[in-house]
Amino acid sequence: MAEVYLTGGASWLNDYAKTLSDGLTPSNNKVTRVSSKYYTDRDSEIYKKAAALSYRENIPDSVLEIALATYYTSAINIRPVESDKFLPANDPREADLKLGKEVYQEMQALRFLGNTASVGRYEGMLKFIIDRGKVSEADIKKFMAKGIAEEVDAQFNRVSFMIDRNYNAVLTRNPQTGQYKLSYEGVGHVANELPIVSSLEALSSEMSKSGDFSATAFNEVRAQAALIPAVVIAQGGQTEAVQGTITKAITDFYLEPTPARYNVIRDIDVLFIKRAYEFSNDPFFAVLSQMYGRLLVSLSKPISEKISSDTKELPSVLALTQTQVNALTVKR
Repeated sequence: MAEVYLTGGASWLNDYAKTLSDGLTPSNNKVTRVSSKYYTDRDSEIYKKAAALSYRENIPDSVLEIALATYYTSAINIRPVESDKFLPANDPREADLKLGKEVYQEMQALRFLGNTASVGRYEGMLKFIIDRGKVSEADIKKFMAKGIAEEVDAQFNRVSFMIDRNYNAVLTRNPQTGQYKLSYEGVGHVANELPIVSSLEALSSEMSKSGDFSATAFNEVRAQAALIPAVVIAQGGQTEAVQGTITKAITDFYLEPTPARYNVIRDIDVLFIKRAYEFSNDPFFAVLSQMYGRLLVSLSKPISEKISSDTKELPSVLALTQTQVNALTVKR
């Protein structure tokens, strides 16, 4: 058994690692446990390449490492059915795209941060994936760009808040179906999730059935639903302008992580923080700022941490064009 560090990024990697659990309780909520039976082929080159990417160099102890080490070794043959849904054995192209995207994206973040030794290890892993002949680097870059757009859309369609001062909650809206999902976590970090519903009214009913909430809790949920960023910008006809500007800026950075491109994604954060201060009487702007922060973490925790450090003192001049500022000015 080994404890594997969860990522703040691609949630599917966390979910994949959890399918390999030994069934015992992890020591904390930042890790999951993986059964020792999946640590096969320890002497193989690919196992060693995967294990060396981060943390301890002789054992896969991040969710990306365990995904690589269990898909590209004989462990692929003993994985649970649930694992195959994330990385299908009979569709190596799909798996190579998903794993290649994660390797490439982390490599670009490390490249910008100047971690030359780590970049070399990620380049070696990327070469292994490409040399399998199922995908090219261009394919991986295209898939990464698609994934970034999807993550931007996902973050714009959720809002985080407290319910009854007892639960940290996330309300997620499906933009295609209009359905809602409420997830919440209370004392002891016990995670709960209500059934997906077709309307807020149906969600109110599910909250009552759960017995977890006060009689007035749904009022909080309804108020937060109105602040979901995608809902607000759609009302102003700004979906393409706001989401499109953010998606392009972040994609450009991960394709070519230059200081100038970093400054743009950093200063979008600054712009939203300033708006939250300027319009402190409107909770939406705080929600928008928090959403962008979550988005940065979901793509790269080290990059998000650098942005947080670099924005402790907000600059007066932003590295944004007037066109970008105008596009990101949400109408209320």
